Amino acid sequence: MDLLPFEHWSLLADAVLAVLLVATIAYAAILERKLSGLRAAKQEMAELVGRFTEATKRAENGLAEIRQTAEETGRTLQQALEKGNSLADDLVFLVERGDAVAGRLERGAAKGRGRATAEPPPAGPRSVAKGPGGTAAKAPAPAAAEDDATSSRKRTPEQSALMAALRAMR
Repeated sequence: MDLLPFEHWSLLADAVLAVLLVATIAYAAILERKLSGLRAAKQEMAELVGRFTEATKRAENGLAEIRQTAEETGRTLQQALEKGNSLADDLVFLVERGDAVAGRLERGAAKGRGRATAEPPPAGPRSVAKGPGGTAAKAPAPAAAEDDATSSRKRTPEQSALMAALRAMR
């Protein structure tokens, strides 16, 4: 009993080979589609990497500008702080000087009150003089009256300095 004649073996081998070739062709077609997808994804990835690189460069430039602005702002703030400290020192000096002048004024006023009790009091209340048309004339300003009153008395050097400073402030 002969299984299959030799001619049939060749046909069977050809059939198996044909089936394997069809399977290989099908697998190659599937592989080609996947490779095409990878090539397309590679192109998209290259574009994405290019855009990412560009965005990174813009961010680096932005950070450099922010650093420069921060340094300039820091310098400006430092200058303002130094100027503020200088002004604060000046203000402290002026307040101390003001306190010293106020103390001298208080001492001068206390001495003046001591003398004022020995001197006769100034003239009574001011009378309101009627001006033309029956209207009340304005009384002289208190500062002017004090200035006139103190001019008749001898001033201390502190009072003279104070009066000069007050005149300069007007």
